[in-house]
Amino acid sequence: MIFQPSLIFISLTILFLNVSDAKRDPLPCVDTDEETCNQLAALKHEFSKKGCKEDRYFSRFVCCASCTRLWKIKVDSNGVFEDTKDLKFNDPTCPDVQDRVKHCEERIEYSPGYCDRRIGHYNCAKTCDVACV
Repeated sequence: MIFQPSLIFISLTILFLNVSDAKRDPLPCVDTDEETCNQLAALKHEFSKKGCKEDRYFSRFVCCASCTRLWKIKVDSNGVFEDTKDLKFNDPTCPDVQDRVKHCEERIEYSPGYCDRRIGHYNCAKTCDVACV
């Protein structure tokens, strides 16, 4: 058998080019703390709207479904945003997503699955390669 380095090189190049463009899907828009989100719904409407607007982690990763209902943003049954026009829940650094904290690589190394959790999406969106909504 004759070794053909050019064929191997071409195959590996194609493989790496196809993998490099993959992005991690944003987490679905759901309420992850039912008790807190139910209390939010019981509060006065304007206070709830203000809370959802001022705290992005809370509004996007804790009570997302409740906050989107307050803001009349459409989300389907799978937690996917239906209309992203004027979306307040998108990462403010999109389309050039940035990390919010230092040492994201170390966090990911010491905590397998970090990028699959809401804190990983919030703190280390760039390092975790999270796509914009």
